[in-house]
Amino acid sequence: MKSKYPILIPIKGNSVRCPNKNRILLAYTITYLQEIKRLEDAIVITDSLDLESYAKLLGVRTYFEVRIDNQDELLSCYNFLKKAEMREDYFFLMPVTHPFRTLSLCNLFEEKKEKYPNIDFIVSLNVFTDRSNFFVDIGDDNNPRFLYKKSRRGQDCKQYYMVDGALYLIKKSFLERVIQESNTNYHFWKGKFQSVINEAPFIDIDTIHDMERFNFIRKNIGNM
Repeated sequence: MKSKYPILIPIKGNSVRCPNKNRILLAYTITYLQEIKRLEDAIVITDSLDLESYAKLLGVRTYFEVRIDNQDELLSCYNFLKKAEMREDYFFLMPVTHPFRTLSLCNLFEEKKEKYPNIDFIVSLNVFTDRSNFFVDIGDDNNPRFLYKKSRRGQDCKQYYMVDGALYLIKKSFLERVIQESNTNYHFWKGKFQSVINEAPFIDIDTIHDMERFNFIRKNIGNM
């Protein structure tokens, strides 16, 4: 199924805390796009010649950018859109560091967009259980101690919705306004948005430990 909107995948060449993660996560994301038959709509935006070549080898279009220090994904998308002849008024942002998505997620976003045609952006949510009543601190004596004086029953743990960052659908004109601000993250989240539940497991891959968890889940439950 051809997407109504382009799918942008910003990915930087180097990760200090988890070297080589982006190459692995890029391949995983491209496999996902192949499975949902949307690879032809994807563009990888990268500052790495190695990742650019790798993405092309995997069959996806690329855009090479020169990044500045502390550049975020929004600016990468903006830089691409300035030079691209994009007729669509919205685009998908698909971060590789939040890799688990249900196969129907893009479809659900497009359905939500039809109901809210002028929304600034749509973002995926996940449900998580607050298990802070089981949080412990391990002191110098190596003895664990509970941090909070709460019930230790699982049934007392509350569930909440949270932004999981696996997928965004962003209005191009909204991004153009946000990018003019000094604090783009703050002004982005002040936008008017809707959400779609992502039923896949949540993970944000930032460290080697996160990567180990990703590999464990991937090997044991397969590609979502």
